[in-house]
Order: sequence, then C-alpha cells, then structure tokens
Amino acid sequence: VKEKGLRHETIWDFEYLLLMSEDSPLAQKRPITREDLDDMVEILHGDTAVPFHTGSQRDKRGEAKKRIYLYERANQLELLSRMKEAYMWVSPMPEGALSRYRLVQRAAQGDNACHDRLIYRADYSLTPMDRRFVDAVFAARNEVAFNNYD
Repeated sequence: VKEKGLRHETIWDFEYLLLMSEDSPLAQKRPITREDLDDMVEILHGDTAVPFHTGSQRDKRGEAKKRIYLYERANQLELLSRMKEAYMWVSPMPEGALSRYRLVQRAAQGDNACHDRLIYRADYSLTPMDRRFVDAVFAARNEVAFNNYD
C-alpha cells in the first residue's frame, strides 16, 4: 500500500455468515459444514462474485449447481424468508433486518474470513464530512459486530 502512495484504516475483520430462513433445516444445526449446503439453493448478488464454493456438488466450473442471482437486496431477503432450502453468504446483519424477514445467520465451518478496509491516498487529509461518514460506518459496524452467530 505504501509503495502505491496509499494508506488504509481497518474497519473490521469478520467472518462471512450463512443467512437463511428461521424455518431452514440448517437453522438449528451445529456445526454447519460445506457439505450441508450441497442440496440447498445459494442466492447470490448478481453483480458480485463469492470467493468460496459450497461443497461437493459442482458444475463444470467448480461452482455449486443450485444458484439464484438477484440484483436487489430486498428481493434477496424476501426470497430467503420464503425458501427454507435457500441461503446466502453475508457479512453480519443488524437484528432488526433479521427479525423483519424472519431470518437467522449462522457460522459455518471453514475459512470465511473477510476484511473491510478504508483505503485512500497517503497525502489526503479526511475532511470533516469524510470523518462523519467514517464514523457512521464504524457505528453501523458496532451495531452488528458483537453478536453471537453460532
């Protein structure tokens, strides 16, 4: 980062979680393994890639066979709330959103590490408005960062 003239602040180091309906067969299972996901439907945001795969059922490209791509977050949550055999990989979510859609988030076995960083030019000084934005990001992080997800 320094050699590129950049600096960064760590916002958060966290684990991706499985998001699913309260009625999912995996909602009460502990621990959840990648193999448990083989017969489930993975819901993905349509314009991003998920950096891991979901068990042994793979297509020719090594991806899970059952996937639904959606572009709008509310549609994803609505579908998850209605499909007990569906899941998504997500960063931790606020309790209010979980209860509104009757969803639960669960830890899964494996390396699901993720890192959020704020990256900016090394010679840039954050303005007061920039700092308010960063403070709001940290406040949102604090809303979900200290819950227990197993």
